[in-house]
Amino acid sequence: MADILATIRGIVWDETGTESELDGGTRLDNVSGWDSVAMASVLMAIEDRFDLTIDRDQLDGVQSFGDLVRLVVAGHSA
Repeated sequence: MADILATIRGIVWDETGTESELDGGTRLDNVSGWDSVAMASVLMAIEDRFDLTIDRDQLDGVQSFGDLVRLVVAGHSA
C-alpha cells in the first residue's frame, strides 16, 4: 500500500506541477494546481500506471487524496 500511495502522490505532483503535502485527508480541490485538466491527467496516468479503467461513476465521492488512493487500491486488488 505504501508503494501505491507514493506512486499516486508522485503522479499528482507531476500532473499539478506542485509538491503540495498530501495525506489521506487532503482535499483534492485544496491541492495547488488542481483543476479539471489536472484531474483528467491524474486519472489517465493512474490508469496507465496501474493498468486500471476508472469509470466515471467510481469518481462519485472522490474528494480527498485518501479517496483517490482507496479507489486505486480497490481497483488494483480486484
